[in-house]
Amino acid sequence: MNGIRTDQNATMSAMNLEQIAPHNTIKFHPILNWGRIKIFNYLKWFNIPRHPLEERGYVSLAYEHCKRKKSKKCKYEKSVDLA
Repeated sequence: MNGIRTDQNATMSAMNLEQIAPHNTIKFHPILNWGRIKIFNYLKWFNIPRHPLEERGYVSLAYEHCKRKKSKKCKYEKSVDLA
């Protein structure tokens, strides 16, 4: 199970809800087609707290090598992956 979304980048937009994965497994992406607004509303509706790293400028959290802070040159990073 994985939290990727098609609106994150071109690679993610090519993903399917379920995909064959290594070791005879299936990857499932339950929020693949959710947008920022749906994510925001879900967090608000279920009173889920924001991630503490969001206040420190992080817009994406995943594996250590994927974690990133907001950069000044990307206008789309306002659409925070943590939302």
